[in-house]
Amino acid sequence: MNDLATILDMKGHHDQAYEFVKRASDLARETDHPEGHVILSNMAGILMHRGNYSEAKWVYEEALQQAESKADQAAVQHIREGLEELREKRHSSQVLGETSR
Repeated sequence: MNDLATILDMKGHHDQAYEFVKRASDLARETDHPEGHVILSNMAGILMHRGNYSEAKWVYEEALQQAESKADQAAVQHIREGLEELREKRHSSQVLGETSR
């Protein structure tokens, strides 16, 4: 489900992608899946693409905490890059919002 969500997100079907990644995340929590932080990171990216910046930040932070606790340095780096992209998108949307007033 996580992989399908990623593909749907890449094709611009963000709402459908979110439905699949949400289900994958719920299952990962229920089963204490060792890659739950990766799924959360994907969820955060999808939320960002949907424009849900506040929720994306919260999910990225949860994913980062889990990745750090598992010493998954590759995931930590990927999540930090996602957080940086999120900061840039939030800044851009704020600037655009100010210039359109």
